[in-house]
Amino acid sequence: MKSYLNCKQPFLDTCVLIYFLEGHELFGRQVKKIMEKVESGIIKATISALTVTELLTGPYRCKNDLLALEYHALLYYFPNLEIVDINLDVAVDAARIRGTYDIATPDSLLLATALRVKADAFITSDKKLLRFKELEVFLIK
Repeated sequence: MKSYLNCKQPFLDTCVLIYFLEGHELFGRQVKKIMEKVESGIIKATISALTVTELLTGPYRCKNDLLALEYHALLYYFPNLEIVDINLDVAVDAARIRGTYDIATPDSLLLATALRVKADAFITSDKKLLRFKELEVFLIK
C-alpha cells in the first residue's frame, strides 16, 4: 500500500502547512514527518503561491505582522520546498477541474498547480478531494 510518506515530489495542501506551523494536536506529528523529509532533501515538495496567501491571512487578520513575516520567511527559505505562481495555464486547468469535479476554486487552483508541476501526489486532510482522479490524493491520518 502506497503512503504519502513514500512520495518523492508531493504537492502540499495549505492545511498541511497550517498543521505544521501550529503544531496541530491531531495531525501535527504526521505533518512534521513530511516536513522533516522535505527539509532533509529526501523529498522535494511544492506549494502554490495561493497557500502563502491562505497562511498569511490569519496573522494579518490578527494584526500580527511579525508572525506573518516569520511565516513568510519560513516558507521562502524552507529547503526543498518550491512555491509556484498561479498563471493563466493553471487558471484554465483549475476551471476545468472545478467544472468537472465540482471542487471549490481555491482547491481547484491547488490541484491544477500540482498537475502542472507533475507532482506524484497531493497531500491533504480534505476528504472531498478524494474524488479528484487525475492525481493520487492522500489523506493525512
